[in-house]
Amino acid sequence: MNRIAILVVGLVLVAPAANAQQQSNQPTPEQMQEMMEATFNSMVPYMAKMVEAMIQSQLRVLSRPESAAQMAAYVRNFYNELVKQGFTEAQALQIASSLAIPSAAPPGQ
Repeated sequence: MNRIAILVVGLVLVAPAANAQQQSNQPTPEQMQEMMEATFNSMVPYMAKMVEAMIQSQLRVLSRPESAAQMAAYVRNFYNELVKQGFTEAQALQIASSLAIPSAAPPGQ
């Protein structure tokens, strides 16, 4: 029984000290901000390489003749469907000609 009591007292005395040690190791908000900025800044070169690779890949696909044929068929079908749905030919032409080139980037990027 004495051993258990000594163990319990020891844990009661050590636990607050360990908790205080953990709390003092917590970074301040300013330190967290600095760590986040350092991490982000170290990622920038890799992100730039990834974006460049994505753009090069898109250009390779878009420069293929079959890609142009597919895009032309899409625009033509879209234009025809707009006219079929009741748009005038001028309206359909304006809408169809405002289509963006397909991209892997989200809209607005």
